[in-house]
Amino acid sequence: TRFDNDEGGVEKGGSRKNFVIRDESADIFEHSVSELSSLSSSNRIVILSQIPEAGWDVPNQVFKLRLSGVYDGQLTTSYDVYNRQNESINNWLEALSKRANIDVLRVEDLVCSDKTRRCTNVRDNVSFYRDDDHPTPVFSKMIAKRFMQIVSKQ
Repeated sequence: TRFDNDEGGVEKGGSRKNFVIRDESADIFEHSVSELSSLSSSNRIVILSQIPEAGWDVPNQVFKLRLSGVYDGQLTTSYDVYNRQNESINNWLEALSKRANIDVLRVEDLVCSDKTRRCTNVRDNVSFYRDDDHPTPVFSKMIAKRFMQIVSKQ
């Protein structure tokens, strides 16, 4: 199902199903673990977790908030909703991260706070999203910096 932030933002588009091309009845998670485990026997792998969806087109939402006079330069969504709607993928990533030669870059750690239980879409008038779930150059640089920290570790 498409992401619903429970605050009025729902991703547009139909639901998409992921499947294994060679065998549509195969479990995508099991198949991926098998393939990644095989690759990691001779290669270091870094997997990026899912970019937290905003649920709304962030620039358009900022525009609407400005028009209504309630925009304060910040825009966030619920971290708990993100976690609930992504529980299966996050559990899968957690299991993969325990395997040798596999690191998971938790993108949500860059924009979501355990303390506030919110995920930042816009901070100090700087948007992290160019639409509902694609990063701006600012957010992309944050991801790249964390990626470089991971790969530079031996």
